[in-house]
Amino acid sequence: MPTNSTLTAPDYTTADLSAWGFALGSNRDKHGVLYSKDRKTLIWGVRATGRYEIAPTVIKIKNGAFCESAIVELIIPPGVKRIPEWVCKDCVSLRHVEIPHGALVIRRQAFEGCKSLSKIVIPAGVKSVQCRAFSGCDALRTVDIPHGCQAEIGAFPWGCRLMTPEEGAAYRQQQVVEKYGNPEVETVGMALQGNP
Repeated sequence: MPTNSTLTAPDYTTADLSAWGFALGSNRDKHGVLYSKDRKTLIWGVRATGRYEIAPTVIKIKNGAFCESAIVELIIPPGVKRIPEWVCKDCVSLRHVEIPHGALVIRRQAFEGCKSLSKIVIPAGVKSVQCRAFSGCDALRTVDIPHGCQAEIGAFPWGCRLMTPEEGAAYRQQQVVEKYGNPEVETVGMALQGNP
């Protein structure tokens, strides 16, 4: 390569990734999401919209894979142990993310700027939520976080309430009682399971 040549980063929002050396064709699903040939790595998903369920064979997601996409819901498979940096950064329509049991870490800025994300459950087993992972998620008010999980300073938006599973159950029960008066025990139990 000549010494005076300039390399530029690929524009992942363009239609033709083949110019950047990505193999296309059978590696892209019907939503335009690009996977590695063995379907163990999700490379690029900026074109995905609405609800998207990542292929169950995936064990790795590249940084920024869905950055600024129009997804509304994202289901991450159980084989993914690390939620990468910028995976859904600035996905302003994203309302729900299912983080798999077995995930160990949520990297920095993973969901930063997802302004519509109003609820997140950090599953047991997650050991670390890194800085700014959920910053700018303005609709996020409470987060269920497991015992032993380390949340770095600035991981969640200012004013967001972090609760252990026990605190979360008690908090939701209090909300049901405040909203509906003094419901029967069965009704409160159903509300705690997400069936108000």
